[in-house]
Amino acid sequence: MESLIEDERDGYRISSNPALLDFPAIHAFLTQAFWKQGVTEERIRHAAAHSLCFGLYYGTQQVGYGRVVSDYTDLAYVLDVYVLAAHRGQGLGAWLMETMLTHPMLRDVKKWRLMSRDARGLYAKYGFKPLADSEQHMERATLGPVDPSKKVGI
Repeated sequence: MESLIEDERDGYRISSNPALLDFPAIHAFLTQAFWKQGVTEERIRHAAAHSLCFGLYYGTQQVGYGRVVSDYTDLAYVLDVYVLAAHRGQGLGAWLMETMLTHPMLRDVKKWRLMSRDARGLYAKYGFKPLADSEQHMERATLGPVDPSKKVGI
C-alpha cells in the first residue's frame, strides 16, 4: 500500500523507507524534546509502526524525522517533526514538510492537524492556521492536492 519516497538535495536525502529509520537517533532527540520528554524507544518504534514516517539523512546519519498518522482521505496528523540543530537554517524543515504534504498517499487529504509552540511560522507557510480554542493546535484544510511547484522556504 505504501509508496516509498526518496528525494536527494545537496548531500541530504529524505526517505519514507521505514527500514532506514535509526530509532536510537530518533529516541535520542525525542526524549529531550519538550513534547516527548522521557519517551521510551519502544514507544517510538510502536508509534512509527502505525504511521507514515519520513527520515532526513545526511550521508548515513539520520538528522531529522517526521511522521504522519492518517486515514489517507479525511484527516492527517503531523507529529514528531525535527531537524537536528547542526543542520537547521538550510530549509530542511520546509523540505521535510513539503515532502510529507505531497506524498502520493496524502496529497488529497482534506484536513491536516498538528501541534506546535515553536515552529508555527514554518507551518503557517503551508497554510496551517491556529485553532481558535488552542494555543498549540494548528489546522490546514485543503480543497485539493498541494502544488509541489510552489516551493516555500527551500
